[in-house]
Amino acid sequence: MARAVAGGEALLSASLKVLFTQMDSLEVLTFFRLQKLSATLLRELKMKLLAVRAVLNDTKVKHVTDSNVKDWMDELKDVVYDAKDLVDDITTEALRRKMEYDSKTQVWNIIFGEGIESRVEEIINTLKYLAQKKKVLGLKRGVGEKLS
Repeated sequence: MARAVAGGEALLSASLKVLFTQMDSLEVLTFFRLQKLSATLLRELKMKLLAVRAVLNDTKVKHVTDSNVKDWMDELKDVVYDAKDLVDDITTEALRRKMEYDSKTQVWNIIFGEGIESRVEEIINTLKYLAQKKKVLGLKRGVGEKLS
């Protein structure tokens, strides 16, 4: 069981690392700029993800002994996957734009861009909730016990 927990934390940490790389990609940054979306929103999303990533070490043992911490990690996994899906959608759309450049695509892209802000805000709100919950669970940044 302990190995599965450590593996889950490691997988989540790796997923976050990939997500950060994607968020810093030229496609995503250009998409936000061209759609006149708030770069601040993207930075806030990244900061919230960094904040929850900082406590992952502390979940290694607590995840096994406290079902509330396990539930918190499950919620965190869900929101990380939602953020990854969002960034994948943005990257796909940015690449599609490079290939298709007609007026219909441009109109559709504007509509697509407007939905992005609400999706980012929803993910940020969930991360804020999880950040508050981590305090209640006693999860601390950079702390972690070794698994026996």
